[in-house]
Amino acid sequence: MKDEDKTKENIFTAKIIKPEVLFKSIFNFSPDAIIIVNNEGIILQANAQAEKIFGYAEKELINRSVDILIPERFRKRHDEHLKNFIAKPHIRLMGSELELYGLRKDGTEFPVDIALGFIGTENGIIVLSTVRDITEHKIRDTQMNLLLSLTQAINEAADLNTALDISLNKICEATGWNYGEAWVLGKDKRSYVCSPVWCASDSGLSKFRKSSEKCVFQGGTGLPGRVWSSKKAEWIPDVSIISEDIYPRVTVAKECGVRAGLGVPIISDDEVLAVLVYLMYECQKKDKHMVDIVSAVAIQLGSIMRKKLVEERLRASALYARNLIEASVDPLATISPDGIITDVNKATEEVTGVSREKLIGSDFSEYFTEPDKAREGYRHVFEKGIIRDYPLAIRHTSGEVTDVLYNATVYRNEAGEVEGVFAAARDITEYKRMEEAIRISEAKYRGIFENAAEGIFQSTIDGHIISANPACVRILGYDSAEELIASVTDARKLYAEAGRRLHLVRSIKSDGTVSDFEAIINRKDGSKIWVLINAHALEDSTGKVTGIEGMVMDITNRKRAQKNFQVLIDGSPDAIIAVDRNFNILLTNTHTEKLFGYSRLELIGNSYEMLLPDRFKFKHAKYCSEYFDNPSTRLMALHMGAFAKRRTGSEFPVEINMSPVETAEGIVIVIDVRDITEKKE
Repeated sequence: MKDEDKTKENIFTAKIIKPEVLFKSIFNFSPDAIIIVNNEGIILQANAQAEKIFGYAEKELINRSVDILIPERFRKRHDEHLKNFIAKPHIRLMGSELELYGLRKDGTEFPVDIALGFIGTENGIIVLSTVRDITEHKIRDTQMNLLLSLTQAINEAADLNTALDISLNKICEATGWNYGEAWVLGKDKRSYVCSPVWCASDSGLSKFRKSSEKCVFQGGTGLPGRVWSSKKAEWIPDVSIISEDIYPRVTVAKECGVRAGLGVPIISDDEVLAVLVYLMYECQKKDKHMVDIVSAVAIQLGSIMRKKLVEERLRASALYARNLIEASVDPLATISPDGIITDVNKATEEVTGVSREKLIGSDFSEYFTEPDKAREGYRHVFEKGIIRDYPLAIRHTSGEVTDVLYNATVYRNEAGEVEGVFAAARDITEYKRMEEAIRISEAKYRGIFENAAEGIFQSTIDGHIISANPACVRILGYDSAEELIASVTDARKLYAEAGRRLHLVRSIKSDGTVSDFEAIINRKDGSKIWVLINAHALEDSTGKVTGIEGMVMDITNRKRAQKNFQVLIDGSPDAIIAVDRNFNILLTNTHTEKLFGYSRLELIGNSYEMLLPDRFKFKHAKYCSEYFDNPSTRLMALHMGAFAKRRTGSEFPVEINMSPVETAEGIVIVIDVRDITEKKE
């Protein structure tokens, strides 16, 4: 540029646009917030956009620390960065990989990008910060990333439930919800039920999940029902403070600590395919950005899930039809108008000894012992449209012949034209085999029944004995089943404890079965024995319980041994305590009650740790866990300073011997506790 041109430019700039005017215009009309601070972090100046995005008036910012615009958790780190920047000032452009957040006057945070510049003055470095609110950018990134990952994952999903599972988990991970579930249309096509897929950030929400599984919502009721009916997302800031009419699961929500809730519909072709419900532990006002993210994902999900739903329905329909064919024990085949096989099921392969691949395309009549008769039956089908119980015989490749009853009907296309014949061959040989098998089975059962060591019985629900095997007769002291049935007209009289059989019957009716049911039984001679009963319900065709069938075992000797064992340990001068792997007390002796001040009922079923001072519980639990991994007889010596705690809270020194006992339920520790107060003194 010539000197003359430079002179003209300087005159123009000086007269038309003064530097301070130019700076002020750029400063105030910048689309980004501009904040100027001194080397101590004090705000010297802020533009209009800074007031707008942070919510402060300019006068509220000037001469205040820039920390008021920074979330508290970042302030210490920011102070260090400022010191480093002042020491080595440099220009930092936007787009750094740092996760930066601003703090508004109302306390809300938002993501920002920051560019830094500096001006050297005689009073030190002045820092120019350009702050850009990137909330929308973050949302778009989140939406895009979530959509991309979801779209790819759902497209690869094998079925609709897998697609829903992926959606729930990825949205929870991306948006911070603690719990997610999906609601789908029930079998009645009028109500909404919980899908089998769900996700949760921790096990504390399992109780809420179990409650959901029991719920069925009609349109307009509950969060899922309202979202389904309105086809719009619904946000509830705190589900725990609203009425059951609005949120029926409010009680369990309170118990699980659930607060904010969001329901979003997945819609395709104006039809709601599912409702996604999300919950979190914190109360939270409606977050429009979060709703937008989940809604955007739901829109994308709608089209993908529609495709998945159609694919699944087609797959299910085809699979259902194929399963029906393959599930048939009868040979099934479709045959063309010219007598060529077009499809067969597994039963046809088995009865002919020929593979499906070879059967298809061959003449159907060649597999019968009388091909002409088979073709005659086929012609009859085309003339009459159907044939029933037409006798034929199929020859297996091995030479074996199977007598069948041939049933067939024509099938047509949409135009009503006959496309072929659907044929079924009922194997009557199998019926004969079944009859023989039933006879053998009954004989086998009778042999087991008669020779079993345990008693086997059947009775009506009101106590009439129907049958009893020899072992059962022997246990009850009778000479024969006939004598037992004739003598005991009411099974309640067999039970020495009033109401014991009623307890058995109630358990059977409630659960359908009962295991390890103990009772005292009156024998024919008046003596009493202990028995163990395992039984199940007998039901009629309507499902009504009409009787009881079960096994009975004489456990008198076992009970006597248990009693003798209890007497034995009650005679010990030490406290004897048996615990399981979870440190629950299974057994105690009399001296345990005396030593610790608890009754046996207060001890059984509770944790062994109730007998330990608090300061030893952790160490002792660790020791016991290691002991279960390598059980052996051990002595916890005096140098360990072992102490126990009475019910009163007082402590006393003890010696502890631990011995493993192997039971059917696993290893049990038998602990011998000796009070050594006098020995210590």
